[in-house]
Amino acid sequence: DDEPHDEWSGYGWRYDAWSTGSDGTNETDGYGYVYVAGIVRGSLHDAVFMGSTSASDMVLIKYHTNDGMRIWTKLLGVADYSDLTYALAIHDQAIYLAGGTAAPELNGLALTGYIDSVLMKFSTSGTLLWTTREGAVDGSAEAYAVAVDTLNNVVYVGGYTDSRMNGEGYNGGSYDMFIIKYDALNGTRLWTRVVGTSEQDEVNGLSVDSSTGDLYVTGIVGGSIDGQTYMGSSTDAAIFKYASNGTRVWTRLLGTAGIDQGIAVAIAHTPIASASAFYVAGVVEGSIDDETYIGARDLFLAQYSLALPLVPSGQPTSQPSRQPTRSQDDGYINTVCQVHTYSLVSSPQTKFKRRRCIRTSPAQ
Repeated sequence: DDEPHDEWSGYGWRYDAWSTGSDGTNETDGYGYVYVAGIVRGSLHDAVFMGSTSASDMVLIKYHTNDGMRIWTKLLGVADYSDLTYALAIHDQAIYLAGGTAAPELNGLALTGYIDSVLMKFSTSGTLLWTTREGAVDGSAEAYAVAVDTLNNVVYVGGYTDSRMNGEGYNGGSYDMFIIKYDALNGTRLWTRVVGTSEQDEVNGLSVDSSTGDLYVTGIVGGSIDGQTYMGSSTDAAIFKYASNGTRVWTRLLGTAGIDQGIAVAIAHTPIASASAFYVAGVVEGSIDDETYIGARDLFLAQYSLALPLVPSGQPTSQPSRQPTRSQDDGYINTVCQVHTYSLVSSPQTKFKRRRCIRTSPAQ
């Protein structure tokens, strides 16, 4: 049955796609269509299931947004192996599907590790244009997030790896984060970055500011990183900014004494289309930024201005000649100061402290 099952006042329409499987993600394309992606464990509509009772296929479905009419359904997979979809992005009449696969061969590409990260590009008619897969050496990697740079024709994926990947070292622990940049035209890999602590680290969300090419990343870390103080007992929400060449610009951690996660990040734009702020959403297990904790796991939404400098990360190369103080910031409110201890690069046994202060708004 390809017709919407229900008409709800205020909700428009609902379509039920029945199969034994799991929920996924969805995106609209700006041309009157919505795409839904996830996994299934059985044939769906006119698409034949490729897996088995113990495995799963990726699924991609296209609908009309006005009435919910289904246009087409695609199942992608290999018999007896699980193929998983975690993220979906759409731009310029192209669809990008990211996830993971344990199949020995998928669309002509061989398995590298135990589970490989996979990215596929489709046309809006459902034609597969290209596939990439990336693996960890003697390990596993899966893509949890995908984002498209609309002006520079590149696409990013991010997720986790539990071993070395594309020549990048591994920091240990359960997982490290990985980020890979591709040419959106043909899927050529441009660079890979692996970052993490000695605990569990994962990328959950990506967003690109196409006006600058900067990439914003959120996820989780299990310890201190880039001089940022770790607050949690398990994980903190992590936020990173990367330049288009793969240079990490700054790092921020947001957390409580509980388990905290960054799940999604998005760039906000003004009516003239220049980025003005970005937002991070996730979950926390404690009060944060004067917001009262309700219980169990609370949702959080944090706004950051792109016009204001965030606390920079990284190891200074020399001792500071002077330190900023609050007295030097008279006339300002909401001043934030942090102090970190570093080793001198040229002489690691030499320790020094650096104070960083940010003035966020003038006093009224």
